[in-house]
Amino acid sequence: MYKTLISLLLLPLLWLAAPVVAETTAADILVYRVEPRDDARGYLSRVMVSDGMLRMEEIGDGAAPGYTLYDRAQRLILGVDPESRSVMLIGPATQTPSDREVDYRVESEALEAAPGVAGKIPVEHRYVVNGEPCFTLIAVAGEMAGAMRALGEMSAALAERHRRVMGSANAGEDCKMPLDAFAPGEEYSRGLLLSFIGSNEVRQLVEFQRGVEVDGALFEEPPGYQRLQMP
Repeated sequence: MYKTLISLLLLPLLWLAAPVVAETTAADILVYRVEPRDDARGYLSRVMVSDGMLRMEEIGDGAAPGYTLYDRAQRLILGVDPESRSVMLIGPATQTPSDREVDYRVESEALEAAPGVAGKIPVEHRYVVNGEPCFTLIAVAGEMAGAMRALGEMSAALAERHRRVMGSANAGEDCKMPLDAFAPGEEYSRGLLLSFIGSNEVRQLVEFQRGVEVDGALFEEPPGYQRLQMP
């Protein structure tokens, strides 16, 4: 199941270099190849994490417009849409979920024969939710901890919305939804996420770098955009 990602892990990020005159900030960079299970087109997802912010967006040819910002201090998600010049706000959850409300276990196995990443052996984690196999991820413990923590924080900010969806007629059959609702960020708790194999999508890490200097404006809400609060 393990897919080698060595050839792309250390590609240079020259296209992220900020202009000399711009105010820059240090950010950790992750790029994932995402392949939806519903025959939708695959795409590259870039995640940039600074001390106070997270930015997530599609990149490359045919990338969807817009991006998501996450303000880590305010625990506020901002969905930026350049086409409508609007920003959709999702506030933090009003209560902290308890993982006692979801039945899951994790079966882990070190992949001794797999290529190491940062000198460490990847570990495969198989998640069983409500007694049924749900998804599998491969991670390297202790790597890119700040970026993984920020992704977990954003997942926690979305948890209440997932709990609302679970209670609706449109909840669907996603076996991961209970974890997203009551134990958010589990997939980021095992270390640097190398690959994720789920019922809805497959994600594969193709690139990561630490402490890249990028244009600080990438983490700012665009001026003049209309703010809309998601109900």
